[in-house]
Amino acid sequence: GFDMKFLRTRLLYHNLKDINYQWHLDLYWCIRNSLIPSRRNMAHLANFFDLEEKKFNVSPQVWDQAVKGDTGALKILIKRCESDTKVLERLYERALPFVKTITH
Repeated sequence: GFDMKFLRTRLLYHNLKDINYQWHLDLYWCIRNSLIPSRRNMAHLANFFDLEEKKFNVSPQVWDQAVKGDTGALKILIKRCESDTKVLERLYERALPFVKTITH
């Protein structure tokens, strides 16, 4: 899936050790191939399934500030990552019955 390739590319770019390859479930492709909601991005799916946790959006300015080391912006990004994880967990729970394959 995209996430693993992206992560491994960034590790290589920063001359960091590669991660151990593990089984990977790309929930986007699972939902894309098994369901037909009008849109398949995480924010839409959280609304579609009426999840309690909603996608936390961050402006490009916050990303820019975080790259420059702004601690306030970094705290916002931490909150966003935590929120994304919660949304992804809830989506996983809902989509699990439709999972057909897990890739390596």
